[in-house]
Amino acid sequence: MRALILSFLLATQAVAESPQATTATYGNWTLGCEMRGEVQACQIVTRLNVKGQDGQLRPLLALALLSGEGGRALRLELPPGVDLRAAARLDGSGVEGQDPLAVFTYLTCGPGLCLAETLASDDLVAQMVKAEAMDISFTLFEGGKVARVPVSLIGFGDAVSGLK
Repeated sequence: MRALILSFLLATQAVAESPQATTATYGNWTLGCEMRGEVQACQIVTRLNVKGQDGQLRPLLALALLSGEGGRALRLELPPGVDLRAAARLDGSGVEGQDPLAVFTYLTCGPGLCLAETLASDDLVAQMVKAEAMDISFTLFEGGKVARVPVSLIGFGDAVSGLK
């Protein structure tokens, strides 16, 4: 009986110590998963920073592939100051003047960032897995200049494999 109680206590302790959040890095992409109640929520993300005039790194953008009950989505975080009238786009690397691979819809903007999202079809994800890089383009509100930022897809395919 004493052995049964001891094994129960050890098993309970092992369950209590299981991680609530895990991460793994694949090239330029990070797979992160966390428990939300009884459901594990995962996403893969890459972040790009720029060095400001003061020498400090500042976030430029983040691109994440999220997986959920409604399917997969690409979520884009951009700095404030984007022109919300012009959609952000995902294009093949160095390809201009063609139809975008994806068009993002802006969801909200706050003091530190703007969020945009698009559905991530199986075809789009397959194109991203095969590519080495793609470009994110968005329009700045001041002056209407289009910013085109290359995003490395090194490790994206391996990270997608780990996405649940």
